[in-house]
Amino acid sequence: MINTGEGAINENCGSEVTYSGKVPLGISLDENCSGVSFDGDADRLILFNVLNGKLRVIRGEKMAAFCARFFDKFIGAKLSNEMPPIHAITTQYTNSATKEFLTAAGIKWVTCPTGFKHLENASKNSEVAVLFENNGHFKVHLSDSFVQKINKLEDEKLKKVAKLIHGIKAGDGVLNFLLILFIKRVLKMTISDIFEQFECKEVMQYTIKIKNKEKVITNEEEGVVKEPKELQDLIDKLVEDQKHNGLRIFIRPSGTEDNVRVLIESRSAESMKDIKNQVDKFLTEN
Repeated sequence: MINTGEGAINENCGSEVTYSGKVPLGISLDENCSGVSFDGDADRLILFNVLNGKLRVIRGEKMAAFCARFFDKFIGAKLSNEMPPIHAITTQYTNSATKEFLTAAGIKWVTCPTGFKHLENASKNSEVAVLFENNGHFKVHLSDSFVQKINKLEDEKLKKVAKLIHGIKAGDGVLNFLLILFIKRVLKMTISDIFEQFECKEVMQYTIKIKNKEKVITNEEEGVVKEPKELQDLIDKLVEDQKHNGLRIFIRPSGTEDNVRVLIESRSAESMKDIKNQVDKFLTEN
């Protein structure tokens, strides 16, 4: 246990620190280990794994994928034809490698506007859904009817876990961590295995100040720029030219500051530098 009351809360060891790729306080790269970082009020968690001198950060997308696959493979095998579709509900900030991994496994993908309330609204019509943000804020949603299906099985541990999940509110990182530990034990997997499920693309994420952020208008899911049209035309051209690297560009106006937020994602970190220059040039000159 690190930072259990001495010093400033979560100083150099909270989820924000680990999320950014920094080594949490009290962890040495000289020793292989696994752990978890919570934020100040424990509504978010980030797992990490130190292996051969390197810190490997397990963000929201890999934890959510791990949970979704558990329901798909383990519980799906028990319920057979009674198993409903599983939905992965997230935002544009989630690494697109997650979508490729989960949709290949038959998981239904749903993208919502930024903000956890939008994810919760989208889950209301699902029997089973994993709601998640990359920053470690996630929740497993089970409907009343699905819990009833679980209760008919002759598996007391699974019944107890379903009851626990059913009562989890968005923002309970500790209970979510216990859920991950349970699934890990059932599937006989390690924290390292969770990291190695799939490889995320390289990401560049930043904000840039422009003349008038109100001119940038996106569609409801925020994945397409409606205005100015020329900006989406530029994005489409860049994405087509870099199709081999799986390029994705996401731009939206900030809801709180006078700037726009930009996310560039690619299998090639080197190619993102030139792409950033082209995007920034358009945003600052128009």
